[in-house]
Amino acid sequence: MKFTLLFAAIIIASPLAQAKVLLDEKALIKMAEKETPSTKIIAAQQQSAAALDSLTQDRFNPKFSATYNYASSREDAIIQFAPVFRPQKNFQVGIQKQFSLGMKVNTGVFGQQLSTADGFINNATQVGAQLGLEIDLWKNFLGRLDRAELQSKKLNREISTLQSQIDKHSFLIDIRKAYWAMVANELSLNLSKQLVQSAKKQLAVSKRRARDGAADKGDVSRNQAQVQSRESAILFFSYQREVYFAHLKSLLPDLADKEIQVSMAARSSMEQKAKACMDSITKMNSIDSGFSQYTKIISLLDQRSHQENRLAQSTDSMDIKLMGQYQASGVDNNHDTAYERFTDQFKNGYQVGVAVTIPIGSDLRKARESRVLAVNNQITAQKERLDLQLRSEHQKVRKALSLLSQALKSQGGTVKSLSQSLKQTQRKYRQARVPLNTLILEQDNLFNAQLQEIDTKKQILHLLLDYFKVFPQHPCQVNTKMGAQS
Repeated sequence: MKFTLLFAAIIIASPLAQAKVLLDEKALIKMAEKETPSTKIIAAQQQSAAALDSLTQDRFNPKFSATYNYASSREDAIIQFAPVFRPQKNFQVGIQKQFSLGMKVNTGVFGQQLSTADGFINNATQVGAQLGLEIDLWKNFLGRLDRAELQSKKLNREISTLQSQIDKHSFLIDIRKAYWAMVANELSLNLSKQLVQSAKKQLAVSKRRARDGAADKGDVSRNQAQVQSRESAILFFSYQREVYFAHLKSLLPDLADKEIQVSMAARSSMEQKAKACMDSITKMNSIDSGFSQYTKIISLLDQRSHQENRLAQSTDSMDIKLMGQYQASGVDNNHDTAYERFTDQFKNGYQVGVAVTIPIGSDLRKARESRVLAVNNQITAQKERLDLQLRSEHQKVRKALSLLSQALKSQGGTVKSLSQSLKQTQRKYRQARVPLNTLILEQDNLFNAQLQEIDTKKQILHLLLDYFKVFPQHPCQVNTKMGAQS
């Protein structure tokens, strides 16, 4: 019984083992293409622009309206001979529509029924139909402002759609960068572990030689320090790995409760594709605008600027509207006969008017000037920022790739030379021709050169992926979603 309780307590106290998952770039991209917090934010921005466009479009859709009103009062008339109507019943049903030609139309049917308190008038009923028309003669003549607003919202929606595509692509790029950072970290960690094993063997040899009198305590201490240095490197790269894992889990909910392991299978093929991409980009002297969606956004911003300026310029414009209404009705003592009179021998009437509004103060003029400046500055800044990003990204990456390519070539030669030198130094050390310090220095130099080579390869790949954020249509294999796996 005691053993059972103890076993149960151990099980309860022990944390549940996390499920392990072996990650490669293809698996990460599939997770990133699912709904994640980042993609939800991107979708929300696009949906906001779509909502604004739809709300603007809705202003020009037909709208049905209906009202009914009943009123009754026991109050006396202010003037003795004036009739007191009670009850009063009114209804109206109609359709309204605003056209993008600066015109508003409303049509419908109505009815009202009145009775007087003294019974002299009993259920006097009027039934009829109305047609109203309002035309803008100046500010929005022929709907120039309506069309400008509709076009501006449509262009904004198109820009938002393109930006959403760019943001989603950038999110996938960031996931890929995180994966290749983990690959580089894994290479550094494995290298450090191998060197720890080598250092431990070397320490054992030093201890044996010290017992035999062929080495002193200083040699043993130096080997012990080397082991500790290598172990501290393992701890650092292990810490770095956990940081990478935590960052990845914060981006992809599917990994939140998983224990991550990194697949290294595609490393060599990716290095070959990266080299081909480097050669392709460094040979491009000018930007190919077809590789970037930013050029489309710049063109749409030009069009939107024209529409927004038209709206801004009208801020302090005077307003002249022509209004007219036509009405036909029939009157009798009940709805049925009133309707018959309306259909057979209706009476009609109309009214026509003009409404003029002219701003007199200077506030609207100042508002117009500020609004025009705001529109010009905002859209011009967006265009310049995108254009500058296109040009600077291309030039920066071309130069950086050229320099990193030379650095990588030099580092490869350094690693090769140091590896050969280390073999000779190890042989000389075994023959007691060089001191231990020389051997440890050679080992450290090779270790640092190998780490630098790994880091340079990571920097090259990250630089290429950042380049494809701005030029997502570039045909390089590294830019394809499954480029590292094909």
